[in-house]
Amino acid sequence: MKCILYDSPEPNARLIGIEYMISRRLYETLDPEERKLWHSHVYEVKSGMLIMPKPTAVPEVLWQQAETAEMEDVITLYGKIYHLWQTDRGDKLPLGPPQLMTSFTGPGQFDFERVVSERDRRFGSDYQQKQKQREYIQEPELHPVKQMPTKPGKELPKRLKRNLPTKLNSLLKDDPRFATGKITSLVLFPNGGYYMTALNGQWATLAVPTAIERELETPAAKASVQRVEIDSANPTTFLVRTDHAEFLQHEVPRKCLEVVLRKYAIEGIRDIALGYNGSYVVLGKGTKLSWLVGDWDWLNKQLKGPKAVKNVWLSPYDARRAVVEFTDGGWGGAFPQDWLTVINKA
Repeated sequence: MKCILYDSPEPNARLIGIEYMISRRLYETLDPEERKLWHSHVYEVKSGMLIMPKPTAVPEVLWQQAETAEMEDVITLYGKIYHLWQTDRGDKLPLGPPQLMTSFTGPGQFDFERVVSERDRRFGSDYQQKQKQREYIQEPELHPVKQMPTKPGKELPKRLKRNLPTKLNSLLKDDPRFATGKITSLVLFPNGGYYMTALNGQWATLAVPTAIERELETPAAKASVQRVEIDSANPTTFLVRTDHAEFLQHEVPRKCLEVVLRKYAIEGIRDIALGYNGSYVVLGKGTKLSWLVGDWDWLNKQLKGPKAVKNVWLSPYDARRAVVEFTDGGWGGAFPQDWLTVINKA
């Protein structure tokens, strides 16, 4: 069996991968090293993670019956996936060699509730309902050969915090909208206020600077915010990215705007990180980057290095604090030593 993978359910979706699916009988003919490259579908089926998006014209009841029946067959199969096109990092074409992928085969390998709940929101599905509908499906005995890990060392996200404003601390502790793994961005303002965004258009604010508040007057505007960037050395500077890939800005460094217009006007940008005292990083589509971080050797080496950069966060309060995330799952950070001690323990 062959499964074609696309990056969205839209008519203009791009083909990004291929999964080959085989029976246990064929799987057992493979040598031990080859078996490690294949994964079972037991967890995908029983957890409700795997769905078949319903065609509009088909009644819900009939589709649920058909989908559940199909899962009876899928749960017995082993899969091997090749990723051909890294659209998640902005590649306009399939670049580089195909990448072997795997799937999630057990709890604790990713933030299941956050990711699958977001999927359910987009497709109108319900993973908890599917878990109940599939309870009767018998789990096949898995082959004892250990499969390739999804993300070595990857566990559920942990939240590390200290000295936060009292109201924000209460939200993080007691409000399920902002539970661990659900927050998408958080910026703390010099006046003790904050702007926090979470999944499903949730947000919370306190003492937002007037200039930003004017740009986001309606609840719909606030719900569209994906990321807020400030520079504490320039109190009137801010940049807001919305879920429409729009950027709202005020007094962003002129050099940054010139770079965006000169280098990225045609292909567009993924994001912009603002830092202390006029520093910035512009993340273009694919692996293209532009930045101004002064003579900071550590960050210059991270951005110039051989690894493709996925995202960057610059501190708005300190010119020597930053986090760089790479597309291979690795990261680097410049923190105070006591921060690093806590992070390493987690």
